[in-house]
Amino acid sequence: MPPVYDHFGRWFFQDNDEVHQVSVIVALCYYLVNIVLLGP
Repeated sequence: MPPVYDHFGRWFFQDNDEVHQVSVIVALCYYLVNIVLLGP
């Protein structure tokens, strides 16, 4: 798993900030890009 996944896991369990939501979206986008670049 990329390091971003660990950060996403931490953000996912934190539920207090709007920044949290933005961070999750950024992490998901980055993770999906990695999947596309690395292949299935």
